[in-house]
Amino acid sequence: MRKYRVNYFISKDNFKNNIDKFPKENNVLFITGLSGSGKTTLSNDFSKRYKSIILSLDCLGNYYNPKFENTLIKKLTNKFLKANPNISNIIKKGKYMELKLNNFNDYIEYNNKYFNYIYKYCLNHFDKSFIIEGT
Repeated sequence: MRKYRVNYFISKDNFKNNIDKFPKENNVLFITGLSGSGKTTLSNDFSKRYKSIILSLDCLGNYYNPKFENTLIKKLTNKFLKANPNISNIIKKGKYMELKLNNFNDYIEYNNKYFNYIYKYCLNHFDKSFIIEGT
């Protein structure tokens, strides 16, 4: 497996340095922030500019939202849920937000597993560029 470098920006000061490396040196761009901060808008703009695939981490918690139908993130989420029946049952029962409120440690554990699954997929498909966005 190749060695990959992860670059990031946390302010306007170092934004240009990091975005210039995408997708030439790094095939994954992370866009994170609080709800309503403009992640989706920025992701959509960059996706068009860099011909990249958006993978929204919101798909796990909003699994039944029709906006994810026929998308790569939905297919990846399906595979993830098949491999993780515990979280799959929580999603099917509509208890995902309840998990966040009542058992935050499990919520974090499942989200970390999900993120790592998505990220590993991106690293194994270096011929494409991806934008992973979410909180």
